[in-house]
Amino acid sequence: MSTLIQVRGVKPSTKKIAEDVFRNLGLSTSAAIKLFLNQVAITKSIPFRPTTITENGLSPDQEDEILLNMKDDSDEITFSNVEDLITDLRK
Repeated sequence: MSTLIQVRGVKPSTKKIAEDVFRNLGLSTSAAIKLFLNQVAITKSIPFRPTTITENGLSPDQEDEILLNMKDDSDEITFSNVEDLITDLRK
C-alpha cells in the first residue's frame, strides 16, 4: 500500500531545477522524494546538512572559512588612504 503526498508552495523555478538534477541522476521526482523519505526513516534525521547559499554563491561556512583565512594572512598589507594604495599598486 502507498500513500499519496502532495507538495504545495514550491516555486516553479525551484521545481524545474530540482527535476533537471533528478533527471541527470536518472531519477524521477517521485523516486527522488521516495529516496529522501526512506533515508529519513532509516537515519531518523535529515540525510544532509541544510544550508543556505549567500549572494556570493557560497555557504555561510565557506564564507566564514575565507574570512578566517583572510584574518590569519600574515602578508596582509593595509593602507590608511587610497593614495597610498595606488602608490603601492604602481610599484
